Amino acid sequence: MVPSELALSPLAFVAAVAVALALGAITAARALRFRRSRRVRQRARRAFAGERAAEALLAAHGYRLTGRQARGGYALRVDDEGVQVEVRADYLAERGGQLFVVEVKTGRSAPAIEWAATRRQLLEYGLAFEAHGLLLLDAEAGEIRRVEFPGGAAAPSRWSWALAAGLAAAGFALGRWG
Repeated sequence: MVPSELALSPLAFVAAVAVALALGAITAARALRFRRSRRVRQRARRAFAGERAAEALLAAHGYRLTGRQARGGYALRVDDEGVQVEVRADYLAERGGQLFVVEVKTGRSAPAIEWAATRRQLLEYGLAFEAHGLLLLDAEAGEIRRVEFPGGAAAPSRWSWALAAGLAAAGFALGRWG
């Protein structure tokens, strides 16, 4: 038996349980936030180390850096409204008179061209920069891969999009009235 002076009233018991649950939830949330911030810091350190290694690797392969965290952009239309998009590439590098956009990746998945996010990023860089080509650099494996999308070394240029649209319109007109 519990002495009566140590027994809790039902209300006090519920309050004690509620306080214990709240403290547990706060502790769990702080632990999760700490774990996430630690992971973010680790990824940032890994990416920074990868970019430093990338500079040396590019130089060893005869590329000369012409820009770091280079800004580029392109315009598009959404519901007949012009929207200007800005992107930032890790590097711009030149070799043999040709300019390349360089994307540095670290980790297991990101450096793979099969990784959809990496492909989309490179495709967008092809639209945003007037470059001869796109380079995907796996900093941890020490590999530089040249990526070419259909229609050219980089993504199709603004002029080739306009030419394709014009040819499609002409083909439609000829098919309709020809």
